Amino acid sequence: WTWRLVRLARLESSEASGVQKIVRRTQKALRFGAKLNLVGMALTLLAAEQVVGTLIMKALVAPGSLAGVWSGTAPQAMQAFNTIDVFVIQATTNTLCAHFISLLSTLSLLARSVKW
Repeated sequence: WTWRLVRLARLESSEASGVQKIVRRTQKALRFGAKLNLVGMALTLLAAEQVVGTLIMKALVAPGSLAGVWSGTAPQAMQAFNTIDVFVIQATTNTLCAHFISLLSTLSLLARSVKW
């Protein structure tokens, strides 16, 4: 959707249309981007909940996981997690951060366009 904003800016700089029309078109594009980012964040949060649920299930099913906490053998329960699990959580967090930063910049641009 970022390329759409670039194309919109080039189109508007070449047109001789009124400022109000350009502002309305830009606001519409920014609102679409904000909605798109919110949908992306919602889907990423659902995926993160699924990943966390899977990791909790692995922790509970691991041999000695509940008993390990009381008997001092908790490190055995940590062997149930793979390295890929940590990378999946990191990727989910990075996706959420990307959507959040994009949403902040979109809302900032939208607030500035309202002043016109």
